[in-house]
Amino acid sequence: MKKIVFIFLITLSLTVFSADYIFFFLGDGMGINHLKLANEYSIKKYGKTLNYNSLENLSILNTESLDGVTDSAAAITSFMSFEKTNNNKINIDKDGNKLNPVSYHFKDTNYKIAVITSNSIVDASPAGIYAKSNDRNNYTSIANQLLESQFDLFIGGGRAFFTEEEILKKGYMYKRKIDIQAVEPKNEIILTSYSNNPFIFDQDEKDYYEKAIKYSLKKFEGEKFFIFIEGGKVDHASHAHDTLSMIEEIIAFDKSLKPAIDFYNKNPDNTIILFTADHETGGLSLGDGFININNLSSQKISYDKLISMINNSDDFDDFQKKSNVYFLNEENYNEALSDNNVSYFDDFVQNYFNHYNDLAGIKWSTFGHTINNVALFSNGIKFDKSVHLTDIFWDIIKK
Repeated sequence: MKKIVFIFLITLSLTVFSADYIFFFLGDGMGINHLKLANEYSIKKYGKTLNYNSLENLSILNTESLDGVTDSAAAITSFMSFEKTNNNKINIDKDGNKLNPVSYHFKDTNYKIAVITSNSIVDASPAGIYAKSNDRNNYTSIANQLLESQFDLFIGGGRAFFTEEEILKKGYMYKRKIDIQAVEPKNEIILTSYSNNPFIFDQDEKDYYEKAIKYSLKKFEGEKFFIFIEGGKVDHASHAHDTLSMIEEIIAFDKSLKPAIDFYNKNPDNTIILFTADHETGGLSLGDGFININNLSSQKISYDKLISMINNSDDFDDFQKKSNVYFLNEENYNEALSDNNVSYFDDFVQNYFNHYNDLAGIKWSTFGHTINNVALFSNGIKFDKSVHLTDIFWDIIKK
């Protein structure tokens, strides 16, 4: 029904958004406990409460897809096209019909569009802003749709899926890093890594998300805009039960809220900020009869780096020397290497993260997604106490 009414309104050119400026912050897999833990860690380590706490409104968000527990493809479809669908589908309904994401109507009504992620720019969540696909893994088609969209700004990983020649042929500027002193008026694609970006935990500079938001605001100065920004690596860390990488990712992601809040304070009557998640990952629980999150700080290696060290060590002794980790088991090390595809499912990897999680009183119940509700924080619009993903932009249209 929402889809039919929306098409009717577009046909009559009656859909005029009350907000000229819309920020959509999406933490992939970022559950309520993820946020609480990151906030507590930030207070203890950095002496700062996270910015999401200063947003004015809070609702509980139901994330179910037609398959029950959602994936990111079905979730972003619910957000952008107001309709539940099956997992793996991006802006395709249950009957295989293409859906038109609201981002294209933003574009048609002269909004500037930015799509930002720490993952590959063709991953499911960012793809849901500009693409339609029966299969979220059809990266060739999704990349082509990105180029055809003529949206104004893309920032993320994913050099593997594009050539500079085809980017330039479609009229985009192409860059490999964010330089706020070199903002271009033309449409831009900034690909910061070959695939997904490294974890914030592994980077010397922790301001990737903040720089991306500031770059967008500078580029769109004086224009209406819709800015989507995804904290994609929150999900990756949560799948692996890499608690500290997850925390540092959320802290950096939350830091990018500050420029948006400052913008809102100057333009409160026509700005909307959404800060939420598409689903919860990992079944995170806080406390095992005690909790001591300070003990997480002794972890020095992220999931990505741990996998790299395992794959690039000559043997177990070499791994120990490179990692400076001496509490793991050589038998598990050899088992992890035996299938030529080391992952977070391997006991060797899980024993590493369980060591620090146990010391902190942190427990994870699954390597997958859950049906747990997530939090929706907002400024500029107040939602009902409990809503579904499909309600969010529909309510913005009705506002």
